[in-house]
Amino acid sequence: MGIVFSAFDGLELFSKFSESSFLGAYVLLVFVLIGKLKDIRFEGVVSWYLLFIFLVNAYLMYVMFSSVQDSFKDSVIFTLTISKGIALLIMGLLAFAIYLSQESEQSILFLTLVCCFVFSDVLNFITTMHIDFWAFAAFHKILQSIGLLLFVMYVYNYHQQVKIGVKPNKSNAVASTNQVTVQS
Repeated sequence: MGIVFSAFDGLELFSKFSESSFLGAYVLLVFVLIGKLKDIRFEGVVSWYLLFIFLVNAYLMYVMFSSVQDSFKDSVIFTLTISKGIALLIMGLLAFAIYLSQESEQSILFLTLVCCFVFSDVLNFITTMHIDFWAFAAFHKILQSIGLLLFVMYVYNYHQQVKIGVKPNKSNAVASTNQVTVQS
């Protein structure tokens, strides 16, 4: 829905609906990842690494948003943008933690789609706030489209695993079936 609302870029109300839709989608994806937390095994170095990365990213996000706070004309858009950034930060951290713990094809696919959404949103922020360059806007749309395609593949693989009765959290579940997979 966020993409549909972003098509009406000139109207302020549709901009708020677009940001709200993206925020809702990202929060739902965070809840999907929270459901997988029970299977995560943290080891000492990995836990400290993830904590360090989270703190550095949170600080950089704080500095970035505090420097552009005056550029936002509407406090609602500013709040939605900050909330979307926090949701993306948490989603990226959880997807990376699940990947490090499980290293399955599904976790790689989910981490890749999260990276597409994160970089797409960063490019959108840069295009909106700083540099209005057509290549950044085009790459933003390309990454967003790739992220949506990967999300459809993730959901399809998950439902195929459930249909054949394989527990989706197993690391070899995708390799043993004839599903759409990502080849490297």
